[in-house]
Amino acid sequence: MCLIDDIQWANKTEIDALKALMIGANNPFMFIFTCRPGNHPFLQITEDIGGKTEIVLQSLNRTSVRQLVAETLMIDNVDECTSLANFIARVTNGNPFFIRQQIISLRDEGLIRFGNDGWVWNLDEIEAMHDAESEDDVIIVLSENMRRLPSQTQQALKICACLGSRVDLYVLGLLVREMEGCDTEEDETTLAKEAISKALAEGFLAVSQDGEAVIFTHDSVNEAAYSLEPDQQALHLKLGQILHRNIWSHLYRHYLFLIAAQLARGHDRITDDKDRIETARIFHNAGEKSVSASAFAEAHFFFTKARSCLLEDDWRTNYRLCCDIYLKAADTAALTSDFQDRDQCLAVLFNRCQGSLVDFLNATYIQVRSMPMNQWGEAIDIGLEALAMAGEKFPTKIQPRHLLIGFARTRSSMKRSSGQLLNLPPIADKQIIATLRLLHLLITGAMAFRQKLMPLLFFRVIKLNLTHGMSASMPSAVALYGAALC
Repeated sequence: MCLIDDIQWANKTEIDALKALMIGANNPFMFIFTCRPGNHPFLQITEDIGGKTEIVLQSLNRTSVRQLVAETLMIDNVDECTSLANFIARVTNGNPFFIRQQIISLRDEGLIRFGNDGWVWNLDEIEAMHDAESEDDVIIVLSENMRRLPSQTQQALKICACLGSRVDLYVLGLLVREMEGCDTEEDETTLAKEAISKALAEGFLAVSQDGEAVIFTHDSVNEAAYSLEPDQQALHLKLGQILHRNIWSHLYRHYLFLIAAQLARGHDRITDDKDRIETARIFHNAGEKSVSASAFAEAHFFFTKARSCLLEDDWRTNYRLCCDIYLKAADTAALTSDFQDRDQCLAVLFNRCQGSLVDFLNATYIQVRSMPMNQWGEAIDIGLEALAMAGEKFPTKIQPRHLLIGFARTRSSMKRSSGQLLNLPPIADKQIIATLRLLHLLITGAMAFRQKLMPLLFFRVIKLNLTHGMSASMPSAVALYGAALC
């Protein structure tokens, strides 16, 4: 049995991996998911799954709400609170958590008072204070309750709302210290616990089971806390910058996505060029980390954010960063089938990297690799044209003599180098590496569309490896050479 709670927080990559596991032929699990209603990716994949049972938790009915209100106010005769319970049921839609918050709000506003004979209220007064506009908006009630908390607790709630559904106490404490200017020797975890103590008591937050993080008790609490901040974009930016500059170095990579996510929601407010370039680097690093985890959709998101940080003049002052960002944005766009964005990135690259053959070859590799199968004839021509610019030319009309000469030269080179193959150093020349990568890709296409060209391609791969050192393309080229000799 596999129980996953709050599946609505899962991203696309996690959902795809989960779907592959669920529909696998040897799946040994019974999965149980909990999720809140809404339009999120998980609900889409459930349509493809057979043998599922859906259980919808209903809100409390009016009878249950009346009983809950009566027990909360310690009223023996439930009929005495029927009118109040009906009002609370209407404005909370029978949600138990919202019922509690509504009662607390009415008490704090003085609309429910404790007298000599117990709790008393005036329903007309309550309904007059809660007009039709706010009756159905429990977020207003929650936010009003939060505004009665100490300022440091409100700040902690706003920070948690910006950071997400789960916030590590270390991170929260670090941010509270920097934003509140706390001059204390207490560690970040202790500082965080003090800042949220009132929110814990009010039921807005709860400490995770491992004791290392804090979570909101309900999505609506998260939304209400977020509404406390009038300038949310500026707060996201500030949080991201504080984390980037103050988080412990050995934990930086662990929290890289958190930092990048905050900056992604506030980078439009950056005015300083140094901060803008630094933010682009953070997005670039987050994209690379996503690629290493095969999370290509997330990687494309971060590389796109990095592109949005760049200006025209950055190609002159930060060429390497700009080129790397556009190359990786084009690559991940192709991997996620966003071919329009891929073409836009490649157009910029081909225009900007005319002075760098290595970048031109890498851009061509992305272009060729992502072309559809029915265009591979054209793709091979594009690749050959780029190779010619790198000095690796091939005959336009391949004759038997080209193959015979290639075999003879390759055989001679292999015999001379046979004793040194395993001792060859790795190739360090970036242009040769880019050339070999493109050659290796064209070999794959030539197998189906240009069979006469294929031997010349792997001959060239062997030649470049024997001349400049060993690369990952050598084993397959030698295997193809051996197969051709048979």
